[in-house]
Amino acid sequence: MIFRWLKKRGESPTDADQNEPLLEPLAFSSEDFIEHVGLLFEHSDLPTIAMSLVAFENIKPMMSIFSAKAAELGKDYKIDDLIRTSVASMNRASDDIALRKPTWFYLGSLLYRGTQLTAKDPMLAKEFAKTWVMVTEASIYLRALLPDNRIWDEDEKIMFNTHYDDSDTEFITYVVNYCVPKSMNACPAFKELAEKHDCLFTSGRYPFLNPNL
Repeated sequence: MIFRWLKKRGESPTDADQNEPLLEPLAFSSEDFIEHVGLLFEHSDLPTIAMSLVAFENIKPMMSIFSAKAAELGKDYKIDDLIRTSVASMNRASDDIALRKPTWFYLGSLLYRGTQLTAKDPMLAKEFAKTWVMVTEASIYLRALLPDNRIWDEDEKIMFNTHYDDSDTEFITYVVNYCVPKSMNACPAFKELAEKHDCLFTSGRYPFLNPNL
């Protein structure tokens, strides 16, 4: 199930060690956070980057549910809480297999937080869109990675299971249209992506249309 690994986390994420390096970006300025996440993805392997997109797609409903539950108790639940939970799970992982899923959720949560930070800052959005382009281009590896993957439950990867036979162009077009936040694919970096991969997609503000497709 989508939240199963979270239920195993043990201690509250608010108990996380304040000296935990993976949590240091939460104290960064918006500009430094965006730069840090960009560098982190730049130095990650392509399969890991691709899996962070699966995590991001699962985080969207998770945040809605967790926020609603917290509101019922008169509390707030923010993406920083999920980042702390992910780090706590990473630190308890007993082997490489157990480490993978919380790592993907950690990266997906950073993407989510970065997207939130850029929502009202066009200059930051343009910069962070470059990271989203990395994620989008890496996503084509999901066609090979996901079908036999047993770390993700079937309901966690269902949004991709009808696209395993897509071409590169078809898969990237799907990801941009249905996964990438509209505030990101409206940025110039995605216009360049469309031209590079001969894609057809629309953004939240204006279309990038390739008449030759």
